[in-house]
Amino acid sequence: MLRNIALGITAIGVMAAACAPPIGPAGAPASESTASQVPASTDTPTAAVMTPKPSATPTVSPLRTMAAPVIADLAGRLGIDEAAVEVVDAVEVEWPDTSLGCPAPGDSYAQVLTNGTQLTLQVNGQTYDYRGRSPDTMFLCGPQGPVPAGKVP
Repeated sequence: MLRNIALGITAIGVMAAACAPPIGPAGAPASESTASQVPASTDTPTAAVMTPKPSATPTVSPLRTMAAPVIADLAGRLGIDEAAVEVVDAVEVEWPDTSLGCPAPGDSYAQVLTNGTQLTLQVNGQTYDYRGRSPDTMFLCGPQGPVPAGKVP
């Protein structure tokens, strides 16, 4: 019981000291001029800016790395070098069903929101639309639905 009373008195003393006016030199209360001598901090913190150093070898964009299997698939279908394939766009999409917006004629699909990726590639002005739920499930979508492996729409 005495311990609780002592803790309560200590807590009240600490709060009272926190509310007291600042004390100046020699224990006297600080005057307005003494209190205002402390400079206010107006500096805004700054972030260090790191400038990338040029590399001796060209770097491959992360988008091209992510799209590498799709680029290889399209280049193989067209019989061209992979360097001729340009990645035009890559977006995350939420489709209204599991067809990923590319239904095969006659097939039915679960009507659930389905997340995936859509990659748009281009070769000689012709665009190609790939879709999938993950990088290893990407497929070529043609005007009539998914295009079988090895075929071109």
